[in-house]
Amino acid sequence: MNVYTILIISFLVLVFIVETAADVFNVKNISNEIPDEFKDVYPSGKYAKSQNYLKTRTKFAIVSSAFFLAVQIVFIVCGGFNYVDEMARALTEGQFFAGSSQIITGLIFAAILAAFVAIL
Repeated sequence: MNVYTILIISFLVLVFIVETAADVFNVKNISNEIPDEFKDVYPSGKYAKSQNYLKTRTKFAIVSSAFFLAVQIVFIVCGGFNYVDEMARALTEGQFFAGSSQIITGLIFAAILAAFVAIL
């Protein structure tokens, strides 16, 4: 593993830690008590329900982010980008894209990655 790979993975982990910490601090400060400014305008039961939904949604987002981070790290370490690059180059060397430019190869590369992310 080279220095750039370590830097990229470290950056991904750091971003995850900072975003997760912010989410955790936000969830800790959620209160089911409606603020005084909104007591006349917004029903307290509905406010409590929305706060519980926010807590649940944030917890799910943290789990989802952790899963996606793990997939990204495995993808990077196992040479996933190289494999996708080889697939894109093989497609551009085929009969349909024969003689196509590097732009087409890059677009196919991006499309394969986008499809992979959409499946996840």
